[in-house]
Amino acid sequence: MRGHYLLSTPIKRAALALSLTLLTLTPLAAHGTVTKGGDNDTLLSPESLCAPTGSADGLNQLESMLERVRGMKGYCFDSVLTTYKNGKPITEIGKLYFKSPNMVRFEVIKSGSHNGAIVVRQPNGKIRGQMGGLLSGIKLTLSPDSALLKSANGFSCLQSDLESLLSGAERKAKANAKCLAAAPAAGRPALVEILESDGDVSDRIAVDDRAHVPAQWTIFNSNKLLSVLRVNNLTARNDLSNDMFTLGADEATKSLGDEDECDAGDSAPGALKSLGGKDSLTEDACTEIGNLVKAINSNVDALPKTVTGADGKWNKKARESVLVTCVRLEALLDFLNPVGPALKNTAESEDADKKSTALGITSDWNRSISESRVAIAALFDEITIDQADSVAAEKRCAELKSTTDQLQVLSRKISELI
Repeated sequence: MRGHYLLSTPIKRAALALSLTLLTLTPLAAHGTVTKGGDNDTLLSPESLCAPTGSADGLNQLESMLERVRGMKGYCFDSVLTTYKNGKPITEIGKLYFKSPNMVRFEVIKSGSHNGAIVVRQPNGKIRGQMGGLLSGIKLTLSPDSALLKSANGFSCLQSDLESLLSGAERKAKANAKCLAAAPAAGRPALVEILESDGDVSDRIAVDDRAHVPAQWTIFNSNKLLSVLRVNNLTARNDLSNDMFTLGADEATKSLGDEDECDAGDSAPGALKSLGGKDSLTEDACTEIGNLVKAINSNVDALPKTVTGADGKWNKKARESVLVTCVRLEALLDFLNPVGPALKNTAESEDADKKSTALGITSDWNRSISESRVAIAALFDEITIDQADSVAAEKRCAELKSTTDQLQVLSRKISELI
């Protein structure tokens, strides 16, 4: 697993407060937005529906919806996400709960081998996941960038709450050339579209004509349909308790690994954690990079050499070992997030002779980090398969080892550079 007018007067703000009170008692059912039982083909067209007759009021519409959503203390909705890959639709169904200021719970109802999974952003900010499918019941602390959080369209399910989606759209609209709006038309709801500088539609939001919040969100990539999110049965909920957004260990489930062991937020090495967006690397940071890369390689080396049992299926212990190791690797890679920007800053500060070398190291480093994450995601996919493909699993482990070995080489080059 992106309103109509700004409320600028006390009367309008009072009206909003009253309406939100009433919404705690009733669902915000969509009206006239999506054809029941299927996508409205018109809404899936990559051609702009707002450009012919719409206005340049799209940003105001986004801000109005965002203000409305921020006024809701809690809500839930049924999420139906359809992603189109190679012309084929992949549908994922879940239920999202949100409680202000930033607690999220996402329950996976249908998503291939992940059925039954639950992920939460807890009151303390930590992200906890309870696995579904063949790994059902296992609980782990996850990286905010974990591949386990990604929907088929590449977006995180924990960034699928309405405020996150609308905030992202607002930033995109301010950066892009156009954000258009169109009033309802025959058989079509009110729309907001974000257009790229070349005129291609990137986002199309169908607006619920009663609640004035997104009811369907369509994303395009290079003028091709990527995904459609339907927000069904949106209901304001002021009764959600914090307990609903907490996943701890209990007798009914198995919690693997130390909860804090995989949490990158609080225990990142000091010199790396203190790097700002304009900072260059320091000697202390280089030492920390070397230690982290060694830890990464140590974890990769600990991956099981044999993954199948006598029946050809995944060995249960091996499956769990790959899961825990890969989750830990994601957290360790998170510690290295500041390195790429700091390397670029370092390169820019070098003289002409060293600059080219430094920029080359920066490019290789960023690519190796990206390839490491891709390899981890592929291993996550392997452990959700009942009948283990030992050849494929060993190949994925070898790919991961290759990328982390490259990080080891690059960490030495970085130290020599500084």
